[in-house]
Amino acid sequence: MKIIILLSLCFSFLARTAVYAAETALFAPLEKALTSFNEGKVIEARQSLLTWKTTEPYQEEYKNYFGNIWSGDLDQIWKQYKKLKTQKKFIRLRLDLFSRVILASSEEIAQRKTFTDTDVKKESRVILKQLSGTSEGEIAETSYLKWIQKNKYYDAICKAERKRWVTQPDIEFTEIQIGLAKCPMKFEDFTTRMRRLIFAARETQAQQEIELYLKSDKGLKDWEKVYVQAIFNSNVGDPLAALNSLSKFEGKLISSDYAENYFYISQRAGELEKSEAILNKIIKQYKEKNKNISDMLFQKAFLFYQSKRYSEAYKIFDQLFAIKANHKKKKKTGDFEQVAWLRAWSLYLNNDIEKALSAFNEMRTYTSDSSRLSYWIAMCYQRQDQTLTAMQLFKKSSESLSNNETYTYYNLLSWLRYQDLKRQNNDVEKNALIKDLWATSKDRRSIFAIPSEDVSREQIQSLYSFILSETHGDEQNQVAVVNDENEIIFSVENAGIVVQSEEELKRHIEWAKFLIQNRQGELAKWHLYELEKNLKLSKNAKIMIQFYTENVFYYRALSLSQRQAPGRMSFDKDTFLLKSIYPEAYKEDILQFAKQRKIDPFIILSIMKAETQYKSDAISPVGAVGLMQFMPYTLEKLTALVEKEVKTTELFDPKKSIEMGAAYLKKLLIEMKDQNPLTAAAYNGGPHRVKAWVKRLGHVDYDVFIEHIPFAETRTYVKRVLTFKSTYDKIYQKKLSSEELSYLIKPQPLEIIETLSLKEEWTPFAEEMKKTNKN
Repeated sequence: MKIIILLSLCFSFLARTAVYAAETALFAPLEKALTSFNEGKVIEARQSLLTWKTTEPYQEEYKNYFGNIWSGDLDQIWKQYKKLKTQKKFIRLRLDLFSRVILASSEEIAQRKTFTDTDVKKESRVILKQLSGTSEGEIAETSYLKWIQKNKYYDAICKAERKRWVTQPDIEFTEIQIGLAKCPMKFEDFTTRMRRLIFAARETQAQQEIELYLKSDKGLKDWEKVYVQAIFNSNVGDPLAALNSLSKFEGKLISSDYAENYFYISQRAGELEKSEAILNKIIKQYKEKNKNISDMLFQKAFLFYQSKRYSEAYKIFDQLFAIKANHKKKKKTGDFEQVAWLRAWSLYLNNDIEKALSAFNEMRTYTSDSSRLSYWIAMCYQRQDQTLTAMQLFKKSSESLSNNETYTYYNLLSWLRYQDLKRQNNDVEKNALIKDLWATSKDRRSIFAIPSEDVSREQIQSLYSFILSETHGDEQNQVAVVNDENEIIFSVENAGIVVQSEEELKRHIEWAKFLIQNRQGELAKWHLYELEKNLKLSKNAKIMIQFYTENVFYYRALSLSQRQAPGRMSFDKDTFLLKSIYPEAYKEDILQFAKQRKIDPFIILSIMKAETQYKSDAISPVGAVGLMQFMPYTLEKLTALVEKEVKTTELFDPKKSIEMGAAYLKKLLIEMKDQNPLTAAAYNGGPHRVKAWVKRLGHVDYDVFIEHIPFAETRTYVKRVLTFKSTYDKIYQKKLSSEELSYLIKPQPLEIIETLSLKEEWTPFAEEMKKTNKN
């Protein structure tokens, strides 16, 4: 019987192999055509293409696509583009066809008959909107702006393309001004462009353009001229010089639209007393002009909060809480929740635990992060020495770890706190009291107070059910990196490809493999995107995930796995999905550079996951590029430190990005004394800022320090990196040690004594970096 089954399996395998081999053989004429085209033999390529006998409708579209692109017949190209747009199919083919029109020569344009430049302008807006935020969108945008420049269609710049135009660093300043002749460059246009140049590591160009701008705009006031230079100084890391130059024009600035920017520059300069004085003057001005002062009051409270003046911060947060609160509404707005949180958090930091607990409890019906709220409520009980209550809450919040399931940052902290309290209170844990905490707690302040004649046990349980129920919270959704391709794939403008069977899916995957093997990786990638749109069966998803992982499309494997995964995954049962969501991406490269720099490979992977979700061609809105998201300015400084020449464009190569990422992490680990939380914060927010926070907050517990990070993005980023790192250890090292991770609930150890720089320093770490610069 076993022999029969084995033979059946073998025949089945051989049959499938024969089918795929036949399919591949059918692609031979196309393979020959692509080879000829890559060798510059366009005529031979077109002739070979004509001999390709397609067997599927989608293959016919690709055949037409290659033929049209290679022919240069703009009318045929436009016709296919419009057809695919109407069908809502093959986004990548549409983009390439449209780009071919944009890049057409004057001779080709002269031959067209079926469309005009007005049609091109209209379609460009559609495509740029569709591809917004993707690397393909960046390329399309650049091509379109060059087309505008070549054809001098400056009317489009004055309308839809103004912001794109002024922020293009490769277009010279004089050309920028020519393009804006009908709608002259405004003050804010220039400051926006200047920031973009600085982000692109073009400080010299930015300074030169400042001089050109000051000469060209004769209507600028003296304070505006100083302000332009101050913005430059602030963005290149000298906010103190910026503040000193602007102080002479304080009256003008505070009565202008740039008053708030003046305040932010003073904050960046670290002059908090000056910041408070400026803020008070702005608030006074706003009151006199009957402008809403709520935002400025919030900034004042936040300034007090950062300065550890928690009592004063609380008073303003409490005032804003009363203004914003609308208890008739069940759903609160995000800014209201932020105020409510900071109100309670300021009380906690000010050691007013009783009132903090009450304020936290007020949030229980509208919190968007029950995991965080329940953790800090439990901390309030611990601070009040209500150990049993605290232990029960921590234990409940860490159930996912006890059950060997995936967890959030606050689940992890709760587990560490519970384990720590358990070690300290072994006798308490054995006590029968904890087995029935509802009935035994005698403290009327406790949320587990015993029932009375006025309040039933059911009412108490209902009141605090948010703590004792699911505590996975919403954190995972809140912190997920936005995957721009997903927005495109699942948009109504994309019909996708429908497959009826597993075998049909595998044929499409064979097609993708063929494209990859023939240097058409982008077409393969987007073809697979189209398949994802209508993927319904989990077994088909698994086939796709496997293919993605094997072909280093890690970010797509992760995205597809996340859509297939349950809310919580078991480390025992969901290994396939977990290893797709937490892959050992680019393993050989990471191990090579982790070994060279003597750092943990999983910290590289955790940073990579937090930065880009393993997407090698990622480009951020501010110009950071590659897997590890380097700004050109940072790369320029780092390459000098590691004694290598690396161009920004090289960072789209995963190996080069990992090499530089590992080097930068080593620099930060040296600077932060091997403290992972501080290193992660420095990677996102800058080491000079992290040092300022350390100096201001001192040796507070790490959970407090992380919660106190003033930048929301950095605060969330650190939580994610720490959770990712522990999850990687759990999956691949089969360990999650409460003792090794206990530092997260202990005081952060870094001591900052020296005078702080207001920008990142590099030279002090050169000698230490040399030790690992050689392979």
